[in-house]
Amino acid sequence: MTSSKPDAVQVAGPRRATTWAIDVCLGLLVAATTMPIDQFMRYFTVDDSWLAGLYEGRHRGFAWGSDLVFTYGPLGFVAEPRFVHPGLGYASLAFNLLAVAAVAVGLARTWRRVLHPVAAWALTYLIANVVTWNVDVLLLAALALVLAFAVSEQGRPWRSTTAIGTAAAVGVAALVKLSLVPVGGALVLSIAVMVPRPARWRTVGYASAAGLFAFLLAWLALGQPLSSLDPYLRSSTAVIAGYSQAMGTEESDRAWEYTAALVLAGATLVVARARLRGDGSQGRAVPIAGLALVAIAIVAAFRLGFVRHDKHSATFFSGVLVLLAALPPLVEGWRHRAVATHAVVLVVATAVLWQVADLTSGVVLGGPGRALDLPSAARDASDPEQIAAMTNAALEIGMAPEMLERIGDDTVHIDPQDTSLAVLTGMNWRPVPVFQSYVAYTPHLDRLNADAIVESGPTWILRFIDRAVDGRNPAWESPLYQLAVVCNYDIELEAMGFQLLGRRDASRCGEERPLDGPVGGDGQPVAVPDAPASDDVVLVRVECEPIRFERILGVLFKPRHQVWAATDAGRFRLVPAHLDSPLIVRSRDIQVEQLHVIGCGSDPTYEFTTRRG
Repeated sequence: MTSSKPDAVQVAGPRRATTWAIDVCLGLLVAATTMPIDQFMRYFTVDDSWLAGLYEGRHRGFAWGSDLVFTYGPLGFVAEPRFVHPGLGYASLAFNLLAVAAVAVGLARTWRRVLHPVAAWALTYLIANVVTWNVDVLLLAALALVLAFAVSEQGRPWRSTTAIGTAAAVGVAALVKLSLVPVGGALVLSIAVMVPRPARWRTVGYASAAGLFAFLLAWLALGQPLSSLDPYLRSSTAVIAGYSQAMGTEESDRAWEYTAALVLAGATLVVARARLRGDGSQGRAVPIAGLALVAIAIVAAFRLGFVRHDKHSATFFSGVLVLLAALPPLVEGWRHRAVATHAVVLVVATAVLWQVADLTSGVVLGGPGRALDLPSAARDASDPEQIAAMTNAALEIGMAPEMLERIGDDTVHIDPQDTSLAVLTGMNWRPVPVFQSYVAYTPHLDRLNADAIVESGPTWILRFIDRAVDGRNPAWESPLYQLAVVCNYDIELEAMGFQLLGRRDASRCGEERPLDGPVGGDGQPVAVPDAPASDDVVLVRVECEPIRFERILGVLFKPRHQVWAATDAGRFRLVPAHLDSPLIVRSRDIQVEQLHVIGCGSDPTYEFTTRRG
């Protein structure tokens, strides 16, 4: 008697292929509903301006680490689609569509064990349109889905291959954003630990080699010189290391989010533990490694969302939501108690994210409309006439036209952060390496910018007057760079909130000389000494011991207390790493009469010096 099994297998093959094809199409449709088409032509906020800089740097073939330094690497432009350079814009759009589609397919297929396929896709659509998508949330979603596959019956034989393939993907991701590597590396290591002992360390070695090879191959494929590799790694590490100390913020009306984060983090760990433990047949290594990975992911998401505790907290709650969604219980059918418990946690996480991100019903209901409008929105955003009209409208209210005429084809840097202006007007943009000055928050990064000005600075600097982030003093952002600009540039034009600075043939500044001995404030403001001559520059360095445990808190999370300077011109936040650098307190444009640094562990000491101008 002939068995019917071969016929069943033959039928199952085409059916499986058809199911996958339908899932891919549905995934792409869901991804299209999440695209932020209203942001395709947004260029004039701080975040949009650095994004424009990434596009322009990639378009001009800048070497990351040498010519350009930022949180993101040479593939960082994929973070959000912009179409000032259409080829790069469409590449970014394709990446975001495919990445979100892959997550959507993974979520839908994961939930199909529990729910009817239609219900599984409805849940996927809801989650996809509530989540705030960015490269960090995409990494967390991929982490959870890869982990779920690795601990499944189907994934057991493929753990070694999964670890190696994931490592290669993490190597490429390091060129999007180097800070993705620690969490990605933890994922690779966790999967490798699940491999049976004889092959475990061999898998770690192969995965490490795959990640390094993929990173180097992608680096060279992007046209990046090997000579810039070390500067890229060192500078990006400095950006990551200094972020918490310099960029931490706290919005008082969001204090409740800490409680919500703690509750959801605990619930996620409980859900993950139940999901990873399974039937107990995989031993102890698999659930322990998996749960440790989820804990690392939650901590990483918490830092992303709460160091700058403002709208960024949506990243944490989005990350928790995708972690929960990717790890449903291992049961059949939706009536099981574990499914009900998981559903409650999902509903709570969705409700919290809804409140945090200030969402409306239109976000979910408007998805199909966004998908339909996506082609025309991308086409309009890449239309040169549309870009020119938007640029001209911005220039009419923001910049004197004679400044553009003076700049002409000469090289120009936009200070402190409005890079979009150079990109949209077609200026010959040649920035200092850390092209957004608020990111030059460590001595290493500050020195990069100062050296660039002294050694090979651009012909012009177009400066927005009194523009800074987080209540800082614009004159104290990247202080070595600011001093280099004062010494090597003259103000040529000033109008409509802009200054056009032209490069001098030689520096005007002499050697730095002590002006007064160290001055202790005794808890009171100190008088800033007069400059010896009208063109001289007066500088101050502040010795400020941090409040007890603040340095440790700054490394682990962020400082509880900020350091501020009270002057007769106002109150300004200080970057702790800049206190040992020369802050300009008197120059042609700056006249600080009194100075009082607040937030130190003991009374600060002030050391004044001068440079002949």
